[in-house]
Amino acid sequence: MSKKNAILLSLLFLGAVVVFGVAYRSHSRANVSTDDAFIDGRIHMVASQIQGKVVEVPVRDNQMVKPGDPLVHIDPEPFIVREDGAESAVAGSAADLAAARADLLASEADVIAAQKDKEGAEAQLAQVLARIEAARAKTALSSARLSQAQRDAARMKSLWEQEVISRESHEKAQTDADVAMSQEQLDREELRLAEAAVLTQQAMIAQREAILAQRRSVVIQRRARIGQQEAQLKQRKSSLAEAKLLRGYTAVVSPTDGYVTRKNVEVGQVVSPGQQLLAVAALDNVWVVANYKETEIARIRAGQEVIIRVDTFGRKKFRGKVDSIMAGTGSAFALLPPENASGNYVKVVQRVPVKILISPGEDPEHILRIGMSVVPTILTR
Repeated sequence: MSKKNAILLSLLFLGAVVVFGVAYRSHSRANVSTDDAFIDGRIHMVASQIQGKVVEVPVRDNQMVKPGDPLVHIDPEPFIVREDGAESAVAGSAADLAAARADLLASEADVIAAQKDKEGAEAQLAQVLARIEAARAKTALSSARLSQAQRDAARMKSLWEQEVISRESHEKAQTDADVAMSQEQLDREELRLAEAAVLTQQAMIAQREAILAQRRSVVIQRRARIGQQEAQLKQRKSSLAEAKLLRGYTAVVSPTDGYVTRKNVEVGQVVSPGQQLLAVAALDNVWVVANYKETEIARIRAGQEVIIRVDTFGRKKFRGKVDSIMAGTGSAFALLPPENASGNYVKVVQRVPVKILISPGEDPEHILRIGMSVVPTILTR
């Protein structure tokens, strides 16, 4: 090769290096990229809500499930027995309550009847009092007539003795006086009987009031009994609802679309409430968590487009958008955050997690799996 060609090749190589450097610098200024990123998503932990023996596990590892698909069956027999007992208790309480309400209606009818009897006795007392007033007036009139007849008889006797009037007139006046006395005695006896009837009627009213008070007391007791039985029925209905709820928990179902993972339950195992049985990983809504250097965060904004390369699929690219930037660095939210007050502080560039949402329709076959390593490039310009 001639010296001239060698110089020409050297110049071309130097020019290519310069162009590549300028292009790389321009690209690095326009984009922010990191290889400290991974696919993240929702993993739904499925736990038992009751204690019992596992009788069936109809799913296998990595099987796709939909919401409501059965994952684990716990022996329902103890809960069926409990539910049947609760139903019997509810039926018994309902029957007792119906009988108590019927008794209350009968007692209330007795109260109404006793009230009417009392009102009837009071009406009779009012009639007796009216008769007393009438008898008193009649007795007063009879007494006045008797006094008048006696005075007339005395006067007639004096006139007869003086032979002014006939014996017949004298005897007639005496007869009128005797008749007036008999009438006055008869009216007084009628008044006495009427006054005696008042005491009898008042005693009858007191008796009716006692019966009425007793029947009202029975009504109060039966109402209280109904209240207790209503509370008991409500409690037993609550127990029945709880028994049905617990029986429903014997079928553990999938909470969402996803894939079964972390399955650690087998047939014959006795599980307890809160014990984790398996997990369902939802792949229809995954995202990227990318840890960018704190010196790059100033160039990142929500809504910026992102090109995502997945290590598993080297040439395949996915598109997404920046959703949000975490409120602190990854180390600040670590289980053991760094303590820089020891005096041995060494400044290290921190990384801030950025959440990137994958654009809809980019992963229709759900080939992206939680935990995959990715390289997201944010187009900052």
